[in-house]
Amino acid sequence: TCTTDDVNYPFSDGTNVVAYIPFDNSAEDLVSGDLGTLGSGTEFRFGRFGQAMVGNQNTTSASFPNISETANSPFSVSCWVNIADRNSTNYFFLWETGSGATSVRVGLLSGQSGKYYTNFGNQVLVSSSSVVPPLNQWFHYVLTYDGTNVKVYSDTEEVIDGNINTSALGSNNNFRVLYNGSSSEAKIDQVRIYSTALTSSQVT
Repeated sequence: TCTTDDVNYPFSDGTNVVAYIPFDNSAEDLVSGDLGTLGSGTEFRFGRFGQAMVGNQNTTSASFPNISETANSPFSVSCWVNIADRNSTNYFFLWETGSGATSVRVGLLSGQSGKYYTNFGNQVLVSSSSVVPPLNQWFHYVLTYDGTNVKVYSDTEEVIDGNINTSALGSNNNFRVLYNGSSSEAKIDQVRIYSTALTSSQVT
C-alpha cells in the first residue's frame, strides 16, 4: 500500500494544480476559494490527513459547478479513498452536465466484480479481474489523461492503461465528488485536480 505521510503527495511543481479540496470540515476549493454544494447527509470525519468527507447512500456528496473539464485537454485527479463495499456503484468523482455521452465517471460500477472502472463518453476501461481496491483502509488513487490515453494508479500500481476515441468526449462542468451507491460508508480525502497528465514518476 501507499504509505506516504506527505500531505502534498503526489508531487508536482504546483503550477498545474487547478483545484485542491482537502475536505477539512468543509468543501472549499483552496485554489479558487469556491465552496462546493454538499449533498444530503454528507459528513466530515477523521480522514487520511485531517478530516475527510463521508458519503451518504445514493447521493453526490459534493458538487463544484465551476470546476470544468475541456474536451480532449489533459488533466489528472488525485485523491485518497476508503470504501467498505466494492460491488456497488461508487464514483470517486465525475464530470457530468446531463449528457451521458460526454460525461466522465471514475471509480467502481456494480456488475464489474469490484474492478477499477473509468467511463469517458461511454468508452469503458476496467482493470483486470485480479486487481481490486482494498476494503476499509485508505488507498491512494490517481487518474491521468493526456488527451488520448487514460491511466489509473492505485497505491502507485498502474491498474488501467488504455486509449479512448477523443471524438466521443465533450466538455463538462460541475465536478462531482463521491457518488456512493452502497449502503456502506465511503470516504474521500485530499482531492487534487491538475491541468496536465502526471507522469508515472510523479505518481509512483
